[in-house]
Amino acid sequence: MKKYELLMHYIQNDVFLSKDDVFESLKELYDDRQRTQSRFCLGMILYGLSVRKPTFDELLGLVDFLKYVEPSVLSCKTKLSVDGSVIGMAGSGKKGVKTFNISTLAALVASSVGCFVSKNVSKSLSSITGSTDILSNAGINMDISFDAMVSVLKEIRLGFFQIEKRIPTFDAFYDGIFLVPHALSYVLAALVNPIRCDSIVYGFSGKNIEISGRLLKQLGYSKGAVVCSSNDNRLYIDELTPLKYNNIFDISTTQLNENLDINKLFGCDYCTPEELKSGKDISVQLEIFDRCLKGKASESQNNAVAMNAAILIKEANISTDLRDAFNIAYDSILSGKALKQFKEFKEACSDMGATYAK
Repeated sequence: MKKYELLMHYIQNDVFLSKDDVFESLKELYDDRQRTQSRFCLGMILYGLSVRKPTFDELLGLVDFLKYVEPSVLSCKTKLSVDGSVIGMAGSGKKGVKTFNISTLAALVASSVGCFVSKNVSKSLSSITGSTDILSNAGINMDISFDAMVSVLKEIRLGFFQIEKRIPTFDAFYDGIFLVPHALSYVLAALVNPIRCDSIVYGFSGKNIEISGRLLKQLGYSKGAVVCSSNDNRLYIDELTPLKYNNIFDISTTQLNENLDINKLFGCDYCTPEELKSGKDISVQLEIFDRCLKGKASESQNNAVAMNAAILIKEANISTDLRDAFNIAYDSILSGKALKQFKEFKEACSDMGATYAK
């Protein structure tokens, strides 16, 4: 019996595995020539571990597997010389409640008030639009080189980096087979950020954010937060929202804060999932995106964006109080700062693309 076949039996029967067991089994699976079957088995293993709840060692084995396929993913990160902290932002995606593109807007808002934000983006798989889709359709040149985007980040305080370009070999093996979060979702999008960030804000579409935060700390992020929200503790969103349940794990203190009262924490009201819902197609998603940038979105939509921008603002030490950070973010939306930032980012991507193409 092959190692990865044995691994699936162990997972099925609730046998806990060592880091080396997971790594060696997946290495054998990846090296197997039967690629159609291998991808199917990868899905079974990652979903199986997620349903059973992975241990810390099992997750470390998955990270070792990622490094085996993409050796430079953790070791080769660009260090920026900028006046301020660089905050990484990423999310697991595959959320249980489909919303408009909250985190993309939050990154724009936070950068408009002084944060340096390096955000991972990707194309859509399980939603109407991924971050790459919404930005491209909003007129952003997402085909510029990595060096050009780094220059934009230095100049405009904002950079969007496509995950697929960061891990092309792994993505070819992994992409397209997952519609809900799985065991590697606990850290994957955060780890592949190509910038050496001072802090990380990571959203996970599931309730077990503590192990995600502890793993990120083990892997080098000493500061940051892992967040999620839900309206029923059954379906989760990889962002903070004005829904009933919001959870934040503080990486630096390793403290888990569950079921936060957002009225006390941010000063905003609760809403229903319907008020945050995704548009039915790309054109409606773009309309929502445009209204948010222009300060013409609903209060609930503005609150969702400002809540996530507030976490970034706090991590950048622009404000140490979340309610104050929320107010700073909300003012950016209503005053037009966020829209101005978007226009400057769009222009910079166009100019840098032309410059680096020469």
